[in-house]
Amino acid sequence: IAQIHLYGQTPRQLFKKPHPKRTTTPQHHGVYTHPEALIVSLLRGPTGHKIGQITFDDHDRPMTRGFRELVLPPNYAKYIQWGNYDNSVRLFTVGEDRLTAIFDSLHNGNVVCLCVANDGRLIATGGIDTVVSLWRIEKRSGRQQYLENVEHFYGHYLPVSCVALSTAYSILVSGSLDRTCIVWDINRLRYVRGLKGHRHAIDGVYINDQSGDIITVSRTTTLIYSINGDVLVAQELCETVGQDESILSVTVSEGPEWLENAVIVTGHRNGIIRIWSKKFVQSRKTSVTEGGREERSVAEIASGLGSEYRLVLRDKIHAHQYGVTALCISSDQKKLFSGDTHGIVLSWALPDDRTAYDQVLPMSNFCATCRRVIDTETRVHCRSCGHAMCSQCSTLRSMKLVDAPVRPLSVCESCFESRTSKRR
Repeated sequence: IAQIHLYGQTPRQLFKKPHPKRTTTPQHHGVYTHPEALIVSLLRGPTGHKIGQITFDDHDRPMTRGFRELVLPPNYAKYIQWGNYDNSVRLFTVGEDRLTAIFDSLHNGNVVCLCVANDGRLIATGGIDTVVSLWRIEKRSGRQQYLENVEHFYGHYLPVSCVALSTAYSILVSGSLDRTCIVWDINRLRYVRGLKGHRHAIDGVYINDQSGDIITVSRTTTLIYSINGDVLVAQELCETVGQDESILSVTVSEGPEWLENAVIVTGHRNGIIRIWSKKFVQSRKTSVTEGGREERSVAEIASGLGSEYRLVLRDKIHAHQYGVTALCISSDQKKLFSGDTHGIVLSWALPDDRTAYDQVLPMSNFCATCRRVIDTETRVHCRSCGHAMCSQCSTLRSMKLVDAPVRPLSVCESCFESRTSKRR
């Protein structure tokens, strides 16, 4: 009675109609969610020249450059070239290939590697003289560009093989033939730490601007470090004994930050593209020093001792006949581009001619050919339409899907019949 006196009579029924169904947020679909459903198309035919970079311009259109060439952001109107016979670094215009600037004497010898920051203002170079240099692009009167030296870093005793630059975390990472990998601070211009665990020369370095993880490649071994230098992954990615499966290129998907199944894509010398995901495992105990940090030898780190994650293979694509030297994922995370040593560029995209992924991709529990139930381990997707097949049906039909010197890929029965009838 007191409640009614204070707040009034409570009605019997507040709503005369049932509550509307709660609208679910649209699911995110991309390379990181369904890498096995990627279908192939030819973006560029063979040119005989090695692909060195695949990127996107300001209109989100794919751009390719040759070996030892990089397009300068953010306008993507010029590209930089190094490794010339006179040890110079040259600047050209995109499309016209008109020479606009020549930079001499950057190193005491040839420039081995070069990388550009995302804003296009900072350039890092590594030379045969074991020096890592940081440069800033400036303009003189008359709009002529020149390189202003910011700092020279000394820490390697063999030629520098690779460099990577991240302005988001203000770090520069350099790898060398002496099996050392060093992190430099580009704000304070000083040494930060060395990344241990490499048994061979460093072939490539990649920095994830979203998470700050540092990925290093040494032959067939991949090591992933946190921004603080802790080893997250130390794993051998070679599956076949006796074949050269050295890693030539690597890239990482950049989905939402809360997404746990982001993928790592590696391109190998034998033409295979592998798509991996990080899986958390229980880290093993290691010896701890007085300072509280783990103390591990190079052999322990390289063998994965104490690493927190393992790389799980999500998909294996064997389309290229030659080494995959460039990889790139589109900004919407729905396309993967790959280039090889013979200038062939392939585009891998999720099937977008379906009305919804919610209807097509859950049907991947059934084979599109024999309609049998299949599990995740034996499931293979048609590289022409994206439908799932069992392992038995996937080996029955394979064909070249693009007019280029690439390997035949597994297709379903309907795609095989439709494509063969068109060729007749």
